[in-house]
Amino acid sequence: MTRMLVLVRHGKAQARTEERADETRTLTPAGRRALDARFAPMLSLLQIGDGETAQVWTSPAERTVQTADALVDALDEVGVSLEGEVRIENCLWEQDIDAFRDRLAACDADVVFAVGHNPFIEEVCRRVSGASISFATGAMAAVRLGDESQGTPSRLLWFAQGPESQLWKTLCFLDDRFAEWADELEGRMKAFLADPDEPETCHKLRVSIRTLRSLLVFCEPFMKRSFSKRLQRDLRSVVLELSRLRELDVFLDEVHGLENPALDLCAAIEADRDDERDAVIGFLTSDKTEKLMARILDRLRAIRWKGSVERNGLAREEVRSAFDLLLIDTTARLDELDYADAKETHHVRKECKKARYVSRVFGPLLGDDAAAAAKAMAAKQDALGALCDARVNVGLCDSIDAEGLSEEAKANLSALRLSAEAVVNDAMRAHSQVESPLYAE
Repeated sequence: MTRMLVLVRHGKAQARTEERADETRTLTPAGRRALDARFAPMLSLLQIGDGETAQVWTSPAERTVQTADALVDALDEVGVSLEGEVRIENCLWEQDIDAFRDRLAACDADVVFAVGHNPFIEEVCRRVSGASISFATGAMAAVRLGDESQGTPSRLLWFAQGPESQLWKTLCFLDDRFAEWADELEGRMKAFLADPDEPETCHKLRVSIRTLRSLLVFCEPFMKRSFSKRLQRDLRSVVLELSRLRELDVFLDEVHGLENPALDLCAAIEADRDDERDAVIGFLTSDKTEKLMARILDRLRAIRWKGSVERNGLAREEVRSAFDLLLIDTTARLDELDYADAKETHHVRKECKKARYVSRVFGPLLGDDAAAAAKAMAAKQDALGALCDARVNVGLCDSIDAEGLSEEAKANLSALRLSAEAVVNDAMRAHSQVESPLYAE
């Protein structure tokens, strides 16, 4: 005779729609993730002795079958062995309490886990134990069954309310965004290798890598630290190889924008770019880099969160708080920034980019005002970007060997250098004269 009944309500499921049959509704990704995180701790309350038999029953509905699968995994984790496979019991779907109690009376397993629906689960609990309890999705109650013939009453041993799936919905959202950007990175890598002479393919590839690095840095407090750091380093090792090629593309665009660009200067820079392009292609198509990229993409599609985050989920408010701190810190650094400090200017520009990328990718999670913050950061990033690019162009002008170039080419270089220096000087002058808050409540 069954001695213990464990009642389980299915996890958070898809919403009802006219197009979707009720029986085919499945668990949401967050609903399944919540069960995977919380079922084992809930089941650790059980006291099942060695040699005692256990069965899992479920309604035939898809959401209860999936919940039963999660339950079996959790039982295995806490060391409870089952007698046979999960059993489909139509009385759980039909919510026939009398048929269910007859099946229970005929069962010789010591423990039965019954996965079903409301109001059936709540009503069975009330009738068997006398306890009126509200079962949220994923809730579980253990009842020690009495023997009516002996006059022994059934007794509620414990009840564990179901997990709040919203907390895992945040994690699912973040996972989906990282997976989407992994696809974006993979696509842009293929696009660059297919057309490496098109400057935009290099630019977009760099943006996808920088976006992912920004997202990883932002989410680092919620991730396994070593996992996040390794991914950031791997992505950085790739993007650094693209830096000079992008600088040459920007510089060449400046040369072509001159009123009378010297043909020999254009040819010299294009030859330099061709060499750099070939070096980049060689790097990206090497066995080592292809293995590195495969590892990067695999990890981006299976983010490893901190154990506490996996167990307890992540509140949307925690992510928003992290974003607010990013804005506050970046604003403070902008206020203190000395434009004459090239290294710090470059770093603060990257912080502005981070805020811009995070607000763009995680915007639906952060709230409507994140878009306004992104717009403000984008303006600052663009201003700092023009300054940083001008400094790079000064360096490129100085690095070109003018020997053998035409006088026209030398004049072009001189004009480009003066123009870049003017951009730097104008930016520094404007910054020293104008002070305005970037982000305010």
